[in-house]
Amino acid sequence: LTDEALKYLEKNQDNSNDDEKRIAKVLINKLIGDKAILKRGQEDLVFEIIDIAYC
Repeated sequence: LTDEALKYLEKNQDNSNDDEKRIAKVLINKLIGDKAILKRGQEDLVFEIIDIAYC
């Protein structure tokens, strides 16, 4: 899911700078990484968070 989320981020945020992408990557990893906050089935929240962060 991390790669999927990053592809989504890159596709929808071509004008974002590298720091924003790096921060988003860290947040995504925290949300769905090894010690994930989110459980399976909550992946949509990642995309909602990305949308909120970049609107």
